[in-house]
Amino acid sequence: MTLAPYETALTHFESGRHAEAERACHNALAYMPGNPAVLHLLSRIRLGAGDADEAVVLLREACAVGTQTPEALICLGRALASLDCRAEAEAVYRAALRLDRNATEAYYHLAVLFEVCGDPEAALLAYRETLALAPDHVGAHCRLGSLLLGLGQPAQSLASYNRALEIDPESAEAYVGLGRLLQRVERIADAEAHFRWALELDPDHAGAHYGLSGVFFYRGQLDQVRCSCRRAIELRPRDPALTSGFIFSLNYDPDVTTQEIYTAHLHWAKTYAPAPLRLRFSNDRTTERRLRVGYVSGDFREHAVNHFLEPTLAAHDHEAVEVFCYSNNSSDDELTSRLRRLVDKWIPIAKYSDRQAADCIYQDGIDILVDLSGHTSRNRLELFALKPAPVQVSWLGYLNTTGLRTIDYRITDAIADPPGEADRFYSERLFQLDRCHVCFRPREAQEPVPGLPALRENHVTFGCLHNTCKVSSSVVEAWSKTLHAAPGSRLVFTASRTRDRSIQKHYTDLFAATGIAPERIGFSPAERIDYSAVAEHIDIALDPFPYNGSTTTCETLWSGIPLVTLRGKRHAGRVSASILSTIGLGDLIAEDIAQYIAIAAGLAGDLLKLETLRSEMRARIQASPLHDERGFSRTLEEAYRTMWRSYCKRCSDRTF
Repeated sequence: MTLAPYETALTHFESGRHAEAERACHNALAYMPGNPAVLHLLSRIRLGAGDADEAVVLLREACAVGTQTPEALICLGRALASLDCRAEAEAVYRAALRLDRNATEAYYHLAVLFEVCGDPEAALLAYRETLALAPDHVGAHCRLGSLLLGLGQPAQSLASYNRALEIDPESAEAYVGLGRLLQRVERIADAEAHFRWALELDPDHAGAHYGLSGVFFYRGQLDQVRCSCRRAIELRPRDPALTSGFIFSLNYDPDVTTQEIYTAHLHWAKTYAPAPLRLRFSNDRTTERRLRVGYVSGDFREHAVNHFLEPTLAAHDHEAVEVFCYSNNSSDDELTSRLRRLVDKWIPIAKYSDRQAADCIYQDGIDILVDLSGHTSRNRLELFALKPAPVQVSWLGYLNTTGLRTIDYRITDAIADPPGEADRFYSERLFQLDRCHVCFRPREAQEPVPGLPALRENHVTFGCLHNTCKVSSSVVEAWSKTLHAAPGSRLVFTASRTRDRSIQKHYTDLFAATGIAPERIGFSPAERIDYSAVAEHIDIALDPFPYNGSTTTCETLWSGIPLVTLRGKRHAGRVSASILSTIGLGDLIAEDIAQYIAIAAGLAGDLLKLETLRSEMRARIQASPLHDERGFSRTLEEAYRTMWRSYCKRCSDRTF
């Protein structure tokens, strides 16, 4: 008779009636206080509701009062993992395996833990252990497919997803995985079909909605990106990475205001950022001593941001600053090796929890901790929320605020973020350098700048060297008017994603609707743009808006191609203006769309000016602050010094 409340609870739970199951569990505990089975079931309910703390308490009690079972230990491990207690979670899973070497779910969740912790080799082994014990484990096949895709093994990934569908033809997760794979290989229409099939099977699959947002993103359909992302977040509200991806996409959207974007960043911080650790910093407060500066990034590898970071690291004065790099890369490459040689200390943190990484940074005595990722992939913003260093800074990798009050400064310049105008849209204090906020190092192998293509082709060719996610219908409208204003001209898209036929048709149809014939729109797809080759057939580059280029702008100009930009209302739309101003080409910056069209069409009608710009461009850059690596690094170091002095003064003022 006393088991009836537990059996009732179990029946409710298995039927998905979790509120009723929880009430029945409490009734059962009234009959049988401390019953391990009831505590275990109640912990599963609380874990499913997102209350991992309570689940851990219940499971510890269950394991203490009764015989430990693999099932209870696996549930405890999951709860600990969700609390970012990685070492404890691993220990608990291994305890489950000591009780039962064939505990399939222990291997599976151990693999998930390794994957989340940035240890793909260990995860790969554990997924294969899972499948050796349970060859029909659909979840393991799907997770293995995702891992293999991330490791650059699409063929093996495809095999894993196909095997999952052989076992369960109605696995929405497998269809979502295949959709992601197809996106990666630029089969966008096929990816969309797979995401939609997943939603037919499971209309509430957050991953499928988020996958669809990626399809819309690469078509520049940003209103639909918003809808799909918001639905995904409704379904998975406790996923900070998913929400980061959403607010990252807002930067591209011309229909979202700067205030709305700022509010979204603050909401992310309020919802997901952990409370600061309130550490007592013992750093020596001597203001002019050698400072310890730590850079944190998931992109210390072949990545566009390193055109700016590598020259900065190379030119740092190591008598003024001791440079630490905290790398969140899960794999390294040749560029990683180059960067490692430029710094005093290199610390991989991909396998560290946020608390472990914070402890490491605190023990290293870092004075200035610099975030280089913002809300991009592989970021460690939750680490910065813990405030492991006395001064924290955002720079370079993300063109907006982080939303975190624990990041003290954002490094920028007066063109990218006009004083008094931009400040109210940042949670950080803007620190404006008296020069462009970046310096640029071009790729090592550089061909001579070729002659003007228009002289050979007898028509001017405009170029878009950006991913199509930046090319919304508003941009298409402006570019169409530019083509109309420059009779005989053409526009060529040169970027990844444009090899997909559905993307090409989408854009030719948009231009056709404005009266631009399909033969005037061309596509020259490239996974990685060869700017020397691009310069052979592009005369004028058109910068998209409201999200300009940064690395793309510098590479384009270095190749000799002049670029026309529209000065936007936020940082992402003003970077090109900062760069062009730095090299003395302010006359290529438009203040409104009408002027943008006029500047571009005017260049198209003046081949002599185009030829002169092309021939002088590289020397112009070399003579400018944009190319002055040593000067930029001294300026940046002085900025760090000023921040440190301010911190020391505040500490001194609080003493009295």
